[in-house]
Amino acid sequence: MRRIEIDLPFTCCGLRIDETQTLGLLSYYELLDGATSTRCGGVALVNLSETVSSGALQTTWEWKLNKGVYDAQFSILDKNILLFIDSDGGINSFNRVTNEKNSTNIHSAIADCFCQNSKFICVGFNDGNVALLSHTFELLSIIKIDEYEAYSCCFVDDSSDTVLIGGGSGPMYMLQGGIKRVVKRFDAAICSITKIENLFYCGCYDDHFYAFELTERGKLRTVHSTAMDAAVWRVQKVEDKLVCAACQCGTFIFCADTLESLETHTPDRENVLCYGSEQSVNSIYMVDFYNKKLDIFMPGE
Repeated sequence: MRRIEIDLPFTCCGLRIDETQTLGLLSYYELLDGATSTRCGGVALVNLSETVSSGALQTTWEWKLNKGVYDAQFSILDKNILLFIDSDGGINSFNRVTNEKNSTNIHSAIADCFCQNSKFICVGFNDGNVALLSHTFELLSIIKIDEYEAYSCCFVDDSSDTVLIGGGSGPMYMLQGGIKRVVKRFDAAICSITKIENLFYCGCYDDHFYAFELTERGKLRTVHSTAMDAAVWRVQKVEDKLVCAACQCGTFIFCADTLESLETHTPDRENVLCYGSEQSVNSIYMVDFYNKKLDIFMPGE
């Protein structure tokens, strides 16, 4: 595959692509003046086709904050609304049509991850708490699920508040109605969870890529496990192709029809840390945290 390397003006933590596959949403943060805790950050909307054709980042909109932004998504209810969480424990929204902005602090810790279905938003924090919100940012509940960190989350279905949450100390929790229970235990944190049809695809810090099904007894049964060279940070599926990004020891992007047939593409840089990857029909997009790069893998030599 052909690779296009795009320089980024910030340290990118995440990447999402809209349903039209023409816009990319980047979340980022920077340390201020060499500080270790003071951060600024924001979100940027990128025109993907113009970025590819010009070889330089083409930003159409940006919201800068005096706090770090660790994840951003297009709202599942309205694709004109951008949602993102920040390092002050807040959740924010921006309406691209009306230019309306909304920010709400929901907890005192850093908001690390979030997921959404048509009814709820679930936010995980780096102190192990999890908050369940309405799409108007009304706080419905907050519960401590792990002593270390709420690392990743995914709603089980679109008709309930049931959510799977990967704890930083290893357990996989199911949270429903304010009650938590362990459905699987791992030797390391689950970095990402994606539900596709009846299976949950998970990337883990134990250097494995898993597929699970939820049994009638409410436990996760392992359907497939693939060993990787590094912790698997991001997992998704686009048009019958699986994509995952491995971080820490290097970055590897896989495209496959099944977990048994993985195709590998490796950037030729050192100290690569992938915090996000997305796939459109013809291209794979990956953000490199340490090197401040956006890699675009396309068909061709």
